[in-house]
Amino acid sequence: MEFGETFIFLFGFKLFEPMVMLTNIIFFTLCAIYFRRLNAFGHPYSKQMAWFIFLLGISSMFGATAHMVHKQLGELVFKTLLFIMNAFSAGSIYFCFRSAYTYTNPDKEPSKLVLYTIIIWLALLLIACTVYGNFLVILVHAGLTLLYSLIAHYLVYRKTHDKGSLLVITGILISYVAIIALALRITLSIWFNHKDIAHVIMIISLIAMYQGVRTISEKLSKA
Repeated sequence: MEFGETFIFLFGFKLFEPMVMLTNIIFFTLCAIYFRRLNAFGHPYSKQMAWFIFLLGISSMFGATAHMVHKQLGELVFKTLLFIMNAFSAGSIYFCFRSAYTYTNPDKEPSKLVLYTIIIWLALLLIACTVYGNFLVILVHAGLTLLYSLIAHYLVYRKTHDKGSLLVITGILISYVAIIALALRITLSIWFNHKDIAHVIMIISLIAMYQGVRTISEKLSKA
């Protein structure tokens, strides 16, 4: 995990990268609000997308906390925060797959073999990330799962020209812009670096995806 140079003091405690925490708090707050709203629809697609969004928000908060405290509380606390972050991220990957599958196969559940294989594979990834201290492999799988979701929503949009599908596609494409911002290290200042910019882009992506999922959920509920 890469650390920035900025920090503030609060109650005598040194807090690193305050903008990372602030942007993640905004992201998590939106995730929690959207989770409650989407769960209310009751449709399997809506619930699965709600869990995908909520677990992603929780993961981001644990990641931001790890950035904030660094190793001031000890190596064990730091590694525990990273483990929890990756665990929630793995959970969000699972529900991202389930929601995309449900959207394109509304009358068909994935086989238990497929689901168990995904769960076991994600568990192995989590173990590997913990042992080697590198969560890049989780990020790669998250990106691939988002790509699967993008294709699933595009297939529906191509047939129906559904506005909700288009919004979800737009949100996913925006999320890839955040990856580009991180890769190119686009920075405005040390207080608003490439990570902060990426988080703002992710917030915009989240809003677009939610609007799309809500539109789809309203249509599915009426049907």
